[in-house]
Amino acid sequence: MPVEHSPNSNSSKIAGAVSNELLLATIQKNDANINRKLDSVLDRLNTLEDNQKHMETRLQALEHTNHKIVNDMQISKENADVLKKEVSQTLSQLKESQDRSWRKNNIVLMGILENEESDNTVCSLLNILLPKSNYLMSHERFGKQNESHPRLIRVYLPNRIEKQKLLANCKLLHDNVEFKGISVKPDLTKTQQEERKSRAVTRSHGQSSYQPNPNKRPRTDFTTQPSSATPMEDN
Repeated sequence: MPVEHSPNSNSSKIAGAVSNELLLATIQKNDANINRKLDSVLDRLNTLEDNQKHMETRLQALEHTNHKIVNDMQISKENADVLKKEVSQTLSQLKESQDRSWRKNNIVLMGILENEESDNTVCSLLNILLPKSNYLMSHERFGKQNESHPRLIRVYLPNRIEKQKLLANCKLLHDNVEFKGISVKPDLTKTQQEERKSRAVTRSHGQSSYQPNPNKRPRTDFTTQPSSATPMEDN
């Protein structure tokens, strides 16, 4: 006996097929949306990763720049210290040169008592050491007063020739009782005094092997008696 299909049964099958197609279409649509969103998230993650790498590169560049700046500042400070030292040395050398130039024609007298006769003693001494000089020469006391010894006297000579003549004539005072205890020395800066002391120490250490130089000019300062005063230092 043939089976009869009711109209309701066919309608149900058609409706079920349509529903499956709609469901599949919906799933596919949702899957596509999900894939697009995932691609968007991945793009954003890649962008963030690129930005991080860029920031790390910039940070490394900044660290390098900072290190260079610190290094340059250290070099600049060292250069400034060197320059400051060189300027200080140059100023000291200039001052020393000016001081030597100012003293080059002067002599210093030590051991002349500070009394009313001191000026006459200086004049008498100069008349012996420069008997034919027509120049006017001035003198003055300098240094701090000290009860143990009189202050030094600086004599201002007109030129270096007169100074050399005076120092060369100091030998005339060797047997002169009037000037016993008086010293005649060139006017030296503190640096020149230290240089002279250093040379004296060197000579004392090398006396055993010392050979006199026949061409060396003899010392032209004169001391009739050792003095406790320190020569040529202005206070």
